[in-house]
Amino acid sequence: MINSRGVPALTAGQMREVDRIMAEDLHIGLVQMMENAGRSLAELALRRFRPATVTVLAGPGGNGGGGLAAARHLANRGAAVQVTLSHAGQTSVRCRHTSSTS
Repeated sequence: MINSRGVPALTAGQMREVDRIMAEDLHIGLVQMMENAGRSLAELALRRFRPATVTVLAGPGGNGGGGLAAARHLANRGAAVQVTLSHAGQTSVRCRHTSSTS
């Protein structure tokens, strides 16, 4: 589906299928998908708007995680970023990072 501005658009069901394919067939994890989305969003915002300040409103799910990644990328590129969490203290994404020093 293409909207009136010529931008591809997906239904919620189609997006769920994309997520399923990414995870099950391509073995790309949710954290990597959020990071990729956040980086792409930050690059788009910088290219189109060149913002000096940015406010990110982030919810508790994967889209919120992408918003947080975008906030980090924007801040790393010099934007003054403010983040507001809609459900502070509540997340639906559980991330475990392990590291080894050996």
